[in-house]
Amino acid sequence: AVVSTQSYGLDCQGVRVAHLFDNNFTVAFSVFMSIWARLFLEFWKREQSSKAFEWDTLGFEGQDEPPRPQYEQKATETVVNPVTMKTEPRIPNTARYPRLASAFMVSLFMISLVLAAVIGVIVYRLAVRSIIAKTDLGDDIALSSMIISGAGASANFIFILFMSTIYYKLAHFLTDWEMHRTQTEYEDALSFKMYMFQFVNFYSSIFYIAFVQGRFNGTPPDYNRLLGYRQEECGSYGCLLDLCIQLFVIMVGKGDDRQLSGTRCTAVEGVVKEQER
Repeated sequence: AVVSTQSYGLDCQGVRVAHLFDNNFTVAFSVFMSIWARLFLEFWKREQSSKAFEWDTLGFEGQDEPPRPQYEQKATETVVNPVTMKTEPRIPNTARYPRLASAFMVSLFMISLVLAAVIGVIVYRLAVRSIIAKTDLGDDIALSSMIISGAGASANFIFILFMSTIYYKLAHFLTDWEMHRTQTEYEDALSFKMYMFQFVNFYSSIFYIAFVQGRFNGTPPDYNRLLGYRQEECGSYGCLLDLCIQLFVIMVGKGDDRQLSGTRCTAVEGVVKEQER
């Protein structure tokens, strides 16, 4: 097969672009970020302790915190608090454990949906690559790889926003369903749910590109296939450019989505105030 000089030129351009993100300075930058993250955490602990001392909350225990009104409404019995020695409403653990288990199973199911969506995006990329390979763009490996990466990243980002919107409402419902005693317990449970889901939702595709893509292709002629499609390979410049495209779409798209959400909220508040007048 004859490879055009244009293909070589695009490959060289891809190598140059990838070198902007993967060079000798990357090691120094990684060390700097590690040190900065550690210092940020330590300074935040110091600031947190200062605020706790200022607000007289050092040594604050969960048993000192009053029950949530929603908890009191659903309580079926009372018990004496060993710290305050006051009678407080209580929900038996036999009533809460099934709720906690069901909430955990629902959250696990939603995370499984995210992983299934990532596999779906992978198959979509493989299908698009197979279609492009039959066109004139198939000869320009670097250009076709960028197009496929951009299309896959866009599709994945749309699904990320869709799942985030659904799970945000679902997480609040599940946390209410679990009937936590104090506001601290409620916020901790909600934060844990959102963190675990958003971690998988946002970073599963990035993890795939960084550690899986291009590493299990097989050897000719025994290529590994997924649903009949030959698995993806990294370009001559590696998978780093694909990873940068994925990160760019997620970070920029998420920032724009927050800005648009803030604009929509401001517009809605303006309409409500006009109607109240």
